[in-house]
Amino acid sequence: MRDMRALSLSSLLLLLSCSQGPGERPGTPPEHVLLVTVENLRADHTHMWQYPRPTTFIERSDDQRSLDLDLLMERGVLFHRAFAPSGAARPSLATLFTGLPPRAHGLISADGGLSEEVSTLAERLRDAGYQTAGFASSSRPMAESGLTRGFDVFVEDHSEIVYRDGVAVDGLLLRAFEYLKTEFDPERPQFLWLHVGSPAPPWEPQPVPTSTGERDFLTHYLPESYEGPVQTNLGFLDKVNRREIQLDAEDHDALIGLYDADLERANFLLRQVLEIYKHHFESELEVWESTLVVTAGLSGCELGERGYFGSEESVYVQGLHVPLAFHHPPSLTGRRIFEDVVGLADVMPTVCEWMEVEAPSDLEGRSLLARTDRGRRLEPRPVISEHPDGGLSARVEGWSLVLNRGPEEREGAYNLPQQQLFQTSTDPEELRDVSEGAPEALERLLGELRAWEADYPPIGP
Repeated sequence: MRDMRALSLSSLLLLLSCSQGPGERPGTPPEHVLLVTVENLRADHTHMWQYPRPTTFIERSDDQRSLDLDLLMERGVLFHRAFAPSGAARPSLATLFTGLPPRAHGLISADGGLSEEVSTLAERLRDAGYQTAGFASSSRPMAESGLTRGFDVFVEDHSEIVYRDGVAVDGLLLRAFEYLKTEFDPERPQFLWLHVGSPAPPWEPQPVPTSTGERDFLTHYLPESYEGPVQTNLGFLDKVNRREIQLDAEDHDALIGLYDADLERANFLLRQVLEIYKHHFESELEVWESTLVVTAGLSGCELGERGYFGSEESVYVQGLHVPLAFHHPPSLTGRRIFEDVVGLADVMPTVCEWMEVEAPSDLEGRSLLARTDRGRRLEPRPVISEHPDGGLSARVEGWSLVLNRGPEEREGAYNLPQQQLFQTSTDPEELRDVSEGAPEALERLLGELRAWEADYPPIGP
């Protein structure tokens, strides 16, 4: 019976795709774009990825679904193998906004700035008539990074919890809500960007005041009996990464608990903003139904797999594998998960094509719209990630290559060998080097990397 049902569904989707002309979109097109970006959002620590902790899922007592990260991923199209171009949030965000790799858009480090010669997604949408607004609670200030170009309104709020009329409110939530009440015009196309800087090291998930009392996320993950050395400050984490502090298994689990609690907290606060966006406007406006929601992690996070905790130094899957989802049921034919290897550079051309806005022609990224609409296979191509000290990684279906063109010993991170090859179909955590036993795959990825570097020469010597 299950096979018959699957066959019938597949046949229906095939008929739907065949009935559409080459330039036609299914359903009703969206009018607005809501972009949600989250730092250090490690894919395999989301509940949607079958992670046992409810880090991205919020259970309700009324059997209704919350507008949490899980819902955004599961009720649209999810790209299961999406990778960031950098373990640092700024370069990854710049790639998402420009469709270019860091060495092409110029923002290559955690504190870098975007080249003035490249255009951003916000600029493209604004020039097409969109009202643009961004609200960020980033781990590092963005005001001078160039990432805010193209936004009519940009507010950066690091206060987290503020008090209004004696009521505790999340700072980002308050700023976004005030904008929605006073400046958001649903009769005009809108581009709204919400950026969450958590769960960024050192993972200090403070309780959140609610109408029923404080919600303490840490108590779910850190045993009351724990009395180890783990602390919630960067100084402690730096000492761990420099191997000045040795952790036992219980300490290691405590650090993972801090990360998971901080992720659940970020999801809880983000849910509040999404709920306001959906329910604030009159029902006849149907703002939520007419909004394309793009959800993207900007990096993953290594959690001690190689003795390193963090993402900015990472060139491995734990620090680069991120969720990427597109949610707009009126113009998507069902909920689907795709296994194609894609990158954050694909977001800008996808949104531009979806909203019928012209994108630059010389992008590294490509539109994923044909994949979402009709299930057409994408032409395989590598996703390249890079660290400014010489670390490189290239990922294609079934394989991952990690190279080091810089120093082998790196202060505050793991030592990086000159070359490693991983067969990710059997070793998804990239822990077993098979470069000596798979020469053909190794040469293929080296060739892919050489071709990419011919298109994007490195910056500097």
